[in-house]
This record gives sequence, structure tokens and C-alpha cells, in this order.
Amino acid sequence: MKPCPGSLAAGRAKETLAMLLIGDGALGLIDTHRHLRLWQQGPPAWRASMEAFLRRPGVTRLISASEIAFGLWLAARQRVE
Repeated sequence: MKPCPGSLAAGRAKETLAMLLIGDGALGLIDTHRHLRLWQQGPPAWRASMEAFLRRPGVTRLISASEIAFGLWLAARQRVE
């Protein structure tokens, strides 16, 4: 049975999301402060949230590692039919 065309698009979207999560997580682990400073521009609420992450680099690294783990899990679940 052939997969429907929508499933190919959904698989590609999930694969793309996985790549983004893995890359963002890696950048967050490698150079936490530099990565967060790049995202400090924007509305006051957004800037405040970025500053909170800057004050807590350990939490930020934990979230980054979780992003990588979730991205790898998501990518591993994609199958080519």
C-alpha cells in the first residue's frame, strides 16, 4: 500500500522540526550566553524571558539538552515507506 502524499509532507515537516530542535539545542549547550543574547530583541515580555534564561544558565542547558533528546527521538520515529 502506497503512503498518501500528505504523510510524506508530514514526515518532512517532522524531520525539519527535529533538525531545528537539535541545532537550537546544540547552540544552547555550546555557547549559552551568546545564543540567548541573539534572541534578546523584541517585545518587553520576550526580552524579560530571555533575561531570565541568561540568569539561569544551568536551566537553559537542561532545556537545550532536552531539545536535542526530543529532536533525536522525533527524527528516529520517521520512516520511509
